[in-house]
Amino acid sequence: IRPNIWMASNFPLTIQQLNPFIELMTMGNKNFARLQEIINMDLPPGFPVRIEIPLFAFLSAQVTFGHFISWDRTTTSVTLQQPAFAVP
Repeated sequence: IRPNIWMASNFPLTIQQLNPFIELMTMGNKNFARLQEIINMDLPPGFPVRIEIPLFAFLSAQVTFGHFISWDRTTTSVTLQQPAFAVP
């Protein structure tokens, strides 16, 4: 069973920037260890904006990066839209 990965060439984040977060999450969840294996594979250029990982033959997990907001030191607040937290 293979993962499905959607790549974006113009995403404002890199895999190297994401790795410390994934490493931290692997301490508490073995599925994040699988995610870390996938993003450290020899992927095509770009950033994986969507990853679908098979957990069992009948169940898969999906990680999607959408509505990304890049903050800098001058950002004081951000208003999120309701759909950002909608559960499908």
